[in-house]
Amino acid sequence: LLNSSLVTSHSEMISGLSGGSVYHYRVVSVNATGKSVASADFVFTTLLPSLGNASEFILDNADASVFMTEGTWLKSGASQPYGNDSVYSRNQGNNATWTAASLDAGEYDVYAWWTVWNSRSSSVPYLIHNDQIFLEEKRVDQKDPSFGGVWKLLGRYYFDRIGKVVLHVESNASYNADAVRFVRK
Repeated sequence: LLNSSLVTSHSEMISGLSGGSVYHYRVVSVNATGKSVASADFVFTTLLPSLGNASEFILDNADASVFMTEGTWLKSGASQPYGNDSVYSRNQGNNATWTAASLDAGEYDVYAWWTVWNSRSSSVPYLIHNDQIFLEEKRVDQKDPSFGGVWKLLGRYYFDRIGKVVLHVESNASYNADAVRFVRK
């Protein structure tokens, strides 16, 4: 960031940072005669987003603060993704995980959104967790065009604070990871 104003104090707003990430920065100052001085390297960590008292939370694959993958996942070319895109994997044992942190304790309807492709699995397991406690496995048909590109209810679950949904790849069919939604009841 560059600010050419001559001042004795300075602040900048930075946007577009990912939650739960470490950032390094250095301050360089130049006086009116052109002499410059640089600070040491400073570090800060951004907080994970708090979901707080809102009634609906949408967790998209594009948000690294709420979505993570294990193994190889590629950008999907299928139509009707939630947001800009979705990802898919054909590698058995891979996982995609959405984590809703800082939920208010209570019941939530949990939905999933995926894109349809003819090579998608017809039995995709979504594993629902209350933090580390496994609650239920819900299977969906990602080949069925009537379910693609829309919110599909997985079920209603009680969460203490952290809700987690894990999509587990079980075969070499295509498994799509796009978005999940928590709606407080």
